[in-house]
Amino acid sequence: MTRFMQSISDDLNIELQVFYGDRTRFENKSNFQRAISQPDKPDYIMTILQVGTAEYMLEAAEKAGVKIFVINTDIPEFFKNKIGTPRDKYSNWIGHMHPDDEKGGALLGETLYKKISARNLNPGPPFAMLGISGSYESSPAFYRNQGMETVINRYADIVQRQVVFAYWNKKKAYEITNVLLRRYPDISIIWCAGGAMTFGVIEAIEAQSDLYKSKLLFGTFDWGSDIVQLIKEGKIYASVGGHFLNGGWSLILLYDYHHGIDFKDEMGVTIQKPLSVITPDNVVRYESLLSTENWDSINFKEFTKTHRGRDFSYSFTIEALNK
Repeated sequence: MTRFMQSISDDLNIELQVFYGDRTRFENKSNFQRAISQPDKPDYIMTILQVGTAEYMLEAAEKAGVKIFVINTDIPEFFKNKIGTPRDKYSNWIGHMHPDDEKGGALLGETLYKKISARNLNPGPPFAMLGISGSYESSPAFYRNQGMETVINRYADIVQRQVVFAYWNKKKAYEITNVLLRRYPDISIIWCAGGAMTFGVIEAIEAQSDLYKSKLLFGTFDWGSDIVQLIKEGKIYASVGGHFLNGGWSLILLYDYHHGIDFKDEMGVTIQKPLSVITPDNVVRYESLLSTENWDSINFKEFTKTHRGRDFSYSFTIEALNK
């Protein structure tokens, strides 16, 4: 995400400062405090929102007079009633772009189910699934899990053995998967909510017998050169993603907003974007689109209304990067 944002920032002359967290609400709150307490306050802060810190961050942005744009975390329905929507209760919360994580979770489950059911495996169905999810406080984990449940409820020949939370941690995912593969020797599908957990799951699979390596179908979230390579090697069958691009697309919206062109008129203030899936069937095509060299060759001014005119329509798809 950072690398894509930097390519866009370079073209649009945006000074981009990044604070890295560890996906906990405590670290995210600390990073927000650091950002907003600088003598030279930023014009905009782009951040995720978590239930435990959302009100503090939105109120602090209001007091500091800093605009805030939320990315890649949906707001649970019960909490939307409390904080509202962008430009409602908090006027400096100007926009929100997030992936459709529920449909993404279903897309991953459906992709894995269709592949495993098409295989000539013995024994056949019912197919036993193991879910490795993120954290209780994470909206992406919550909605992705709901999508997975949709697929399980849709097909009678999928049995969900267990869903466990590994808190987006590689070591935790390894330990949990290692135990559960021994507990449930009939597992044939592992559904993972993504992040560093992906690599812990792979290590656990590889630590088991060759039987597990040959019969397991593993799918996850997030894209990157390492994930693409693992798909090419056959260690991951499917990965749902594209949401890392939202950091860059949001920068373009903020750039136009800063120049007096409000994205609200075309996109609204809450923007939900679909996710896509990479499998061995399309990995080569996506690999070229995800190349950082490809990004550096693009003039991202051409994606803005500031440079193309107000009648220009935003084109925020991964395919647009191939033009």
